[in-house]
Amino acid sequence: MRCIDIAPIHQYPALPTGCEVTALSMMLLWAKKNGRHTHSSDDIAYTKLAQVIIKEPDPHEVEIDGTPVTVGGNPYRAFVGLPTSPSSFGVFHGPIAALLDQFMPGCAEDITNDTLKSKSDEEAGIMFQQYIDSGRPVIVWATLEMKPPRPTDEWRDVHDMNAPPVVWISPEHCMLLVGYTEDAFIINDPHTGRVEHYP
Repeated sequence: MRCIDIAPIHQYPALPTGCEVTALSMMLLWAKKNGRHTHSSDDIAYTKLAQVIIKEPDPHEVEIDGTPVTVGGNPYRAFVGLPTSPSSFGVFHGPIAALLDQFMPGCAEDITNDTLKSKSDEEAGIMFQQYIDSGRPVIVWATLEMKPPRPTDEWRDVHDMNAPPVVWISPEHCMLLVGYTEDAFIINDPHTGRVEHYP
């Protein structure tokens, strides 16, 4: 068993859809405590990060050439909606990495694309263990309570109507990986506000 001691933060009631900035805040507060940056705790509080994350609109209907079309923000570019709204969506790794970079330049490492996709589940698990072994927590995207993922919403990119549609997978959730045991990963879960063990 290996675990990095990072205090969990509960995203509710302030940020019902703000799990991503809550996970980032946990990481930044831990890094500050360990002397890795000198920003004030107020600047890296989860509610402050929710204010400064780049945002784009929730999906909404517009009329184009007489046809109703659902358009909305792109979670690869910005938070879709508002983290304070229970009916908003969320954000993916790019904008969170950019926000981390504002506080700790050069520290964000994107392992989402080719690095992770080319690995089996076992290889990915070993890779995550290596991050923990080196004292590096990992912000991970999964699903709420590890429920099966399912597409629930689809819309056109409000800034690029020619792009492929945005397909939202529910119940999308972001957490902070802080450790592992023989049969589980140890996660600081913004949804529960506790340290959880997920297989």
